[in-house]
Amino acid sequence: MFQKMGESFELLSLPEYLELCGPWTPGPGGVVPVSRFLGLPDDAITEEDRQGVGIEFYAVVLEKK
Repeated sequence: MFQKMGESFELLSLPEYLELCGPWTPGPGGVVPVSRFLGLPDDAITEEDRQGVGIEFYAVVLEKK
């Protein structure tokens, strides 16, 4: 989809993303699955859902230290 629009799309590892965020670092809650961040029940996203997308989404509150 991105190539059709003439744009690139690159997925980075968690350490790579966190490095880009410096000097901001994860707060006390750390990096958590977005479903937990939103307070959804554990079964809100099923293994079948994850397989359909092939990736997991995460959330984090960053603090500047």
